Amino acid sequence: MGGVTVGLALGLTCWLAAIGNWGAAVVLVTVGIAAVGAARQWAWAPLGALALVAVIPYSLWSVFTGAGDGALLSRVHPATVYVVALVGLGWRPAVTWQELLSGKWTRVALTLQVFFLLFAAGMSAAERGVRGLPLLVDNYAGPFLLFWMLLGSFRSWPWSRAQAGNLIVLSGVILALIGLIEGAFGQNPLYESVYGDVPWFPFATGQYRSTITFGAPLAASNALLFALAISPVIGRLRDRIMSASVLVMGILATGSRSASAIAFALYPIALIAWGERHRLKVRVRNRRTIALVLGAAGVLAMAVASPFGQRVLQRTTTSWESTAVRVLSAEYFAQNVTSYESKGVGLGGSTDVSTAVFGSYITFENPWIMLAVDLGIPLVLLFVATLVATSRAAMADAPIAWAIVVGVVALIAFESSYNSFGVRSIAAYVLWASLGFLRDSSSSYMSATAS
Repeated sequence: MGGVTVGLALGLTCWLAAIGNWGAAVVLVTVGIAAVGAARQWAWAPLGALALVAVIPYSLWSVFTGAGDGALLSRVHPATVYVVALVGLGWRPAVTWQELLSGKWTRVALTLQVFFLLFAAGMSAAERGVRGLPLLVDNYAGPFLLFWMLLGSFRSWPWSRAQAGNLIVLSGVILALIGLIEGAFGQNPLYESVYGDVPWFPFATGQYRSTITFGAPLAASNALLFALAISPVIGRLRDRIMSASVLVMGILATGSRSASAIAFALYPIALIAWGERHRLKVRVRNRRTIALVLGAAGVLAMAVASPFGQRVLQRTTTSWESTAVRVLSAEYFAQNVTSYESKGVGLGGSTDVSTAVFGSYITFENPWIMLAVDLGIPLVLLFVATLVATSRAAMADAPIAWAIVVGVVALIAFESSYNSFGVRSIAAYVLWASLGFLRDSSSSYMSATAS
C-alpha cells in the first residue's frame, strides 16, 4: 500500500511539473517529505524548513506560482507548508507539548506570540484585507512554530542540538564555497535566467555580489551569518576554525559591508565557543591562546587582502546609494512618527508607503521602521517583548551558550540594517531558528565533544 501511494504521488508530481504547475509540484513534494518525517519521527525533521527557504527564495517562489494576486500558492512559502504539515501529520517531540510549555517563561513567550499574531492579523485584515496574510504566515506564524519544534526536539533528544548545528554549519560551508566560486566567475547560471537584470540582482550594480541560492546578496549574507553564529556547537577546534574561516570568506563574497564587519567580530567568538563544554580556556600567557590570536588575525588579514575583501572595502568608500535610502527612511519615520502611534497600514503596506515616498519600488531598508508602518509602534513593542521572552524561554533552566547569544545579537543587528523580516525572506526563519540553540544541556555537550 505504501509503495502504491508513493508511486501515485511521484506520478502526480511529474504530471504537475510537465504541465508547468511547478508550485503545486513543489508543495506536493514538501508535504510528502513532511509525511515521511512525521511517520519516522525524525529528530532533525524541523530543519527541513530551513532547507526549503535556502533553496527556494521567496522571489523564486513567486515565479513558480505565477506571482499574481490570484495565485493562491504564492501566498504561503513551502517552508511554512512544511512545518504546518509536519505537525499536522503527527510529528511530536518525545516530551509532550504540555511538558515543553510547563515553564513560566515558555508560557509567557507563547502567550505573547499568540497575542502578536492575533493583533497583527486583526489590524492587517481591517486595513488591507487578506493582502497581509503572506507576511503574517511566512514571517511570524511559521517561524514561531519552527522555534517550538526545535526547542522540543533539543529537549527530547539532547544529542540533536549538536548534530543539527553541525549540519547547519556544514550546509553553510557548502553554500559559502558555492558563493566563492560564483563570485570568482561573476555569474550564477542557476538563477540568472530567472531574475535577469533587476535592481537587486548583481548585474545592475556594476559590482558582482554573490547571491548563491538566495536570490539577493543580503539574503545570502544572512544565511551564512546564521551558520557562523551557530558554529560554536562544533566540538573540534580544527573543524571550527576551518568552518568559520570559509563562512567569513563566503560572507565577503556577497559584498555586504555590515555582514562582513559583524562576521569579523564573530569569528574569534566562534573559535572560543563560550558557554560550550568544548570552549577554549583563554589565558593571556598561554601559548595556545597566543597561537590562536595570531592565527585568527592572520585569517582575517588574508580575508581583507583577498579580492572579495577589497571589493567590500571599495563599496565602503564609494557606494552610498543604499546608505542614502536608509538615511531617508529614518528621516521620513522621524517626521511622521505620530501617524503610527496607535496603528499602522497593515502588514506589507509599508512597501506601498515607501514607494509613494521615494517615487519608485523601494522598501524602507529597515525592518523595524517597516514593522512600525505596517502595525504601529505598540505592536513593534509587543514584537520586541515577544523576542525577548522567547529568548529567555530558550535559555531557562539550562547552561547558556554565551557564544551563540552573542551570535544571535549580531544576527539581529545585521537584520536591522536592511529590510530582512520587513518583507517575506529567509531572515525570519533563521532568526527564530537561532533562538532554539540558546538552550543547551549536559547531554548535548557530551555528544558535541564525544570525538
